[in-house]
Amino acid sequence: MSIRLPDGTPVAVSGTESSGGGDEMAGRATRVGRHGPGGGGGAGTGTDRASRYNRLSSLMKGKREASTAAQAQAHDPGFSRPYTGYTATNTSSYRQGSFMAGGAHQGGYAAGSTGFSAGYRSAASGGGFGGFTGGAGGRSRAAEVFPSVFGGTGAAGGSSYSRAGMGGGYGGGGSGLGGGLGGGHAGFAPSGFHGGFPGGGGGGQGFGQNDFTSTTDGLFDSHRPQNFGFGGMKMGDPLDFDDLDPLTPVTPDIPTSFPDHLRRQPAAETHRASYFDRFKTSESSAPKESVTQNGDDHLFISKAYIELERGGRKIQNPLVIPDPPAEDDGPLKLTKIDFLTEENAREHHTDEFEEHNVVRRGQPFYVELHIENYDPNEDILHVELHFGSNPVPNKGTLRRMPVEKSLEEGKWSSAIKSMKPGVYEVAITTPPDAIVGRYHVVIETTSDGKTFRSRKTDDNTVVILFNPWVKDDFTYMDDEAKLGEYVLNEHGYQYNGTSRWPGRRPWNFGQFEPKILDACLWLLDSSNIRNESRGDAVVVSRVVSKMVNSNDDNGVLAGKWEEPYSGGMFPWSWNGSVEILLQHHAQKRPVKFGQCWVFSGVTTTVLRCLGIPARSVTNFDSAHDTDVSMTIDSYYDERGRPVNFTGRNDSVWNFHVWNEAWMARPDLPEGYGGWQALDATPQELSDGKSQCGPCPVSAIKNGHVYLPYDTKFVFAEVNADRVSWQVDRRRNLTKTGTYKNAIGHRISTKAVGSNDREDVTENYKYPEGSDQERVAVRTAVSHGMRPNTYDDVIKEEDVEFKIHADDDIYIGENIHVRLTMKNLTSEPRRVTAHLTAQAMYYTGVPAYDIGEMEEDVTVPPRGEASVEMTYTPKEYLDKLVEQAIVKVHALAHVDTTGQVYVGQDDFLLISPELIIKAPDEIYVGEQVTAEIEFTNPLDVTLSKAEFYIEGPGLQKAKKISHKPIKPGETARVTEKITPRKWGKKTIIASFTSDKIKQVTGELDVQVNELNLSYYTGHRRPRRPSQ
Repeated sequence: MSIRLPDGTPVAVSGTESSGGGDEMAGRATRVGRHGPGGGGGAGTGTDRASRYNRLSSLMKGKREASTAAQAQAHDPGFSRPYTGYTATNTSSYRQGSFMAGGAHQGGYAAGSTGFSAGYRSAASGGGFGGFTGGAGGRSRAAEVFPSVFGGTGAAGGSSYSRAGMGGGYGGGGSGLGGGLGGGHAGFAPSGFHGGFPGGGGGGQGFGQNDFTSTTDGLFDSHRPQNFGFGGMKMGDPLDFDDLDPLTPVTPDIPTSFPDHLRRQPAAETHRASYFDRFKTSESSAPKESVTQNGDDHLFISKAYIELERGGRKIQNPLVIPDPPAEDDGPLKLTKIDFLTEENAREHHTDEFEEHNVVRRGQPFYVELHIENYDPNEDILHVELHFGSNPVPNKGTLRRMPVEKSLEEGKWSSAIKSMKPGVYEVAITTPPDAIVGRYHVVIETTSDGKTFRSRKTDDNTVVILFNPWVKDDFTYMDDEAKLGEYVLNEHGYQYNGTSRWPGRRPWNFGQFEPKILDACLWLLDSSNIRNESRGDAVVVSRVVSKMVNSNDDNGVLAGKWEEPYSGGMFPWSWNGSVEILLQHHAQKRPVKFGQCWVFSGVTTTVLRCLGIPARSVTNFDSAHDTDVSMTIDSYYDERGRPVNFTGRNDSVWNFHVWNEAWMARPDLPEGYGGWQALDATPQELSDGKSQCGPCPVSAIKNGHVYLPYDTKFVFAEVNADRVSWQVDRRRNLTKTGTYKNAIGHRISTKAVGSNDREDVTENYKYPEGSDQERVAVRTAVSHGMRPNTYDDVIKEEDVEFKIHADDDIYIGENIHVRLTMKNLTSEPRRVTAHLTAQAMYYTGVPAYDIGEMEEDVTVPPRGEASVEMTYTPKEYLDKLVEQAIVKVHALAHVDTTGQVYVGQDDFLLISPELIIKAPDEIYVGEQVTAEIEFTNPLDVTLSKAEFYIEGPGLQKAKKISHKPIKPGETARVTEKITPRKWGKKTIIASFTSDKIKQVTGELDVQVNELNLSYYTGHRRPRRPSQ
């Protein structure tokens, strides 16, 4: 026999059973049948030592003539099959007696047997609703937590089935649908009240050995099944059907199986009845005949099926799991929960989110409860916040708060703020270290010993974020202007190019765009972060640096740094993070392709969305130290030719973009809070994963590279020295030069409140060459793999070299490069100079050789000489890649002294900008036309021309293809834009082609508010946060 869940997922059958306090079962299964209260390990200790085969008589059949609860208990009511055309003859017997399984006693099911719960809503003295009670009189766990709903002490103890988690029992007894029958296994948590209570001690296998969790309200909706015990049998065991229901005419020992495909249909007109399609292997979309329910009173919400097959004929027997009692049973009735979205959003700086019910931790938010007949002086009111699929108090994922007269600041608490007849405004506060994510809100009222609980639905949820406005939050930032920039601003810049020609490209962070919050929360949900760590900004930011790249855990972006880019987007085609995150969230696989500025842009979006102040930072001449020496080492043979000495050479990127996040560092000594460097671009492994940071920027500046996380690597990126080494034939090393100002220039980020560039180099390093800077370097190197780097003495150099290219070279113009030499001695010096030009990837990797030359020069005493090189567009245009960067290497050898000079210069060929036009007056909800222009500056035709356009609150990302653009021709494209939000917004566009790439443009527009309803039918457009 096999069992499958409603979506077709197979589940294993295993385990043995016990009656808890009763006798241990001798057989591998129990016979449940006509044995009355004592049979099957019920109220007494008797057991039915059955054969190896499980009798399903009472599960599949039942006595339909039962008309009273007493008859139901005495006559094995068994399993009432809610099958098409069949209805129970007396629903009262099923509701008060044993609704689904035999051997019931006072509404509880004997743990000595296995099956589904008896006692659907028995208020007698049994296990209460759905009570799997069994063995030695233990108390039902669900009855203990919610006695008014789930009944009292089970006559035979054990556990009870409940939406509180179908958990195992409490007093030496059996198990419910989920915790191994007394084996202490994890409970079954279908996102009910408490979910997943552990099994009791002393029993055998219950319905589900391990964790079986759900993230939705349906019992079997979104699950992760493990072992699924049933009747103590094992997968593949044949069944004995000698007294099976006559409606299923099969013979004994016929193997059974479940349907391959079961899908859930929306609830039909019957009260909370849920139906399932039975799909064939071909998965035809046509629904089959529905299975009717036994009546509205039974409130079923899920089914599984046993399918019997003989000679090609299949008969399905549904195993139906009942819903909890109706919500409106009791004197108090909660008719509405109003989350006061507008008011909370304004107070919590979340009014830019498209989603409802988003607040920040550490400060109160408010809900309005509409309750009939509530008396705050007599009745009891509780608020519960449930986080995750298996919320439990000891993990901090279930918070239960009595509604008091006043709030406790900094703690989980709730209090009535105001009241009027039937309406109560309740304030709820969370501590400043609360778990960040989505919570279900459950309201519980108790009056006259009867309890009402609201259901967990998608509407009754609240998202709690980090709160940098609250002083006790570790992300606190005491500057409103900076908070507006680093948390609330959806627009920014990524700086690129070279240190001599820094450029910038606009970026749409879009953290408030529709569904971005869901995508960011799902990113955390799909990581391996522990729930209790989701309130720690240090842990969360490190996880984000890992999840944004796809090297681990099926993260957001796949990186690629050289052609071809087939199967994905060109990295330079992205103008923002929104489309990337939405695509990843929808498809659940990495988006192709990204490079460092794309990784950084997405990281900024995720962190700002979660409430952590963040910014993208660009470091020019950024080192990549591969051997943790904290120097960037170049190796040359005795003739001055580069050699691969280590097998994995260090490199210097023209620029590299990473992130900074603002937070306290309670895990470190004082003085290391503030900006922390993070890097989601996969480069080196950290703790076995492609993650980097957070590391304190102040630690980087002072060379304290022993502090976590990854400070050594980031230090080398900004402040390593370039060291050249000569390798002799025996592979001995001799240091030939140290270049102290070669790494880490113009470290840049967007300025607060303007579009200007802010230089933050002084945050990372002391002035180059200063005593403090040299101490920091030596301190860092002393903790590296080559601590004696600075012990070597370099011979005096008597010829100075300098390599230089012209400034402001536009693409399509000639390139001029010059190497100058100055003789500091009174004797002539003969120099052999070798110059090479290469088209480069920005990572420092050569793409194509453009040209080279070698020349012997005599430098007169105290005089100068130079070597020049010129390249035309015809020589370099077809060899340019992506960033249009050219690097010139100079290698010079002084014959007289053996002095070796190694130098380089790189430059960015400047591309034209895009021109964007739009009307001066734009209004929310009114469509306007934006026009983008590009003029071809080259003497050749551009093919594969594509425009990309987007803007936060204005336009989703869109690609527009264009025909080939002739020399000197101006290409124009138009796009219809309908603003969704008002305020200052930015239209961002880019252009790419076969020969010119990464052309960008932007236009700021002012969107005015219309005095009309929001065009989508939602609430009115909100004013942007100031």
